[in-house]
Amino acid sequence: QTMMYESYDTVRLELATPSGMSMFGEAWNKALDREGFGIADLDAPQMQWIPDKPFVPYSTFNQSKPDAPRLSSAHLLHKRAALPNLKVVTGGLVKKVVFNGTEATGVQVSIGWKLCSLVKANKGVVLSAGAILTPQLLQVSGVGPQQVVDHLGVEMVSKLEGVGANFIDRNVISAGFISPQGFPLTMSDTVYVDPTRNLLLEGVGGGNIGSELSATSVAFVPPAFRTPLLQVALRDLMSNL
Repeated sequence: QTMMYESYDTVRLELATPSGMSMFGEAWNKALDREGFGIADLDAPQMQWIPDKPFVPYSTFNQSKPDAPRLSSAHLLHKRAALPNLKVVTGGLVKKVVFNGTEATGVQVSIGWKLCSLVKANKGVVLSAGAILTPQLLQVSGVGPQQVVDHLGVEMVSKLEGVGANFIDRNVISAGFISPQGFPLTMSDTVYVDPTRNLLLEGVGGGNIGSELSATSVAFVPPAFRTPLLQVALRDLMSNL
């Protein structure tokens, strides 16, 4: 399980709400129990997964408000836009982290066509460039496996074999079903995780997102293989977008 930090709870209070239960969610929860996966405690939402038992997760979709708005990290920035010590630069591309020995002192950034040699850090540098670009930035800055850093032709700052390693493919199998009646947006009311089988089960449906995801999935079927039933379903889905 993931180690939980106090800062996680701070972010949760600003961005996340428990997944709201719906008719679809209740049916999904009962189906999981019927198939032997167990049943979730609907009154105890979780920030981290519970092994071998369904649970109600927190979501960045606020299903208690109209159209279920989704909050992202941008929401945190907008709320703090008036802070005197916050400056947000758009269109900037970080080239590398600059080190003094093994201490990060800033970042090298290009803004538009101009290269800024150094944006200095007073306290530290926080890298948050996603699962792919964060290790890449570290490697081009001299932090990573010896072989990779040598291949890049940069000076070694810190030899860390794990940087850029342990990537895992996230294979997804989607099973879509057409409901005879509409229902409100439902985003992962109940989730089941089995780490021994690398398995995660969740249900998404209702609202426009269900139709959009279904239309996208069905559109991948070549026209020659679309059965009459599938053609009708695709036409109905597209007409509602």
